[in-house]
Amino acid sequence: MFNLYPALDDLCGHEDLNPEKPTKLLNNYGFTNRLPKDEKIINALNFKLNILQRKPILERVKGKITAYIEGLGGTV
Repeated sequence: MFNLYPALDDLCGHEDLNPEKPTKLLNNYGFTNRLPKDEKIINALNFKLNILQRKPILERVKGKITAYIEGLGGTV
C-alpha cells in the first residue's frame, strides 16, 4: 500500500498500528478537532495491551499523533 504520508507510515511501523486505522483516526480528527479516544487508539493496535502497558503506550501514541498533526500545520 502506497501512503502519501511517510510520517504516518513511521508511526504505524514504530507503534505496530494497523495502517488503515490511523488514517481513519486522523480523518475523524479533522472533523472533530479532538484527539481520538483511548479505545479507538487501542483498537488500531495490532496487539493486545495489558493493564501495565496501556497508559505509557497510549501517551506515546497520542504524543506522536499530536506531533504529526502539528507537523501538518494543524493544532490540537
